[in-house]
Amino acid sequence: MTNTYVWSIQSLPTSTEDGHPDFVCEANWLCTATDGTNTADLSGTSTFTFDPNATYTPRADLKEADVLAWVWAKVNKADIEAYLDKQLAITTPALPWAP
Repeated sequence: MTNTYVWSIQSLPTSTEDGHPDFVCEANWLCTATDGTNTADLSGTSTFTFDPNATYTPRADLKEADVLAWVWAKVNKADIEAYLDKQLAITTPALPWAP
């Protein structure tokens, strides 16, 4: 069975930069993988640098897919999913006292 992954944004802290009161300075993300039985997850933070020449979308108008694209530009999505695949492949024997 192929593992499946769900990426989500957990929070979007903002700062005021050059007249932009809602500049998203970081995204706290979570990737959860499942093999249908077990799950593994990894969370992280991607930071963003203010560019005075860029056009900004107000925080209230952002879509999660937009922010995930920013995150994936900062992190290696395939490496994170491969790491989670390895975590799912680890089998932990039941505790000896478990029924």
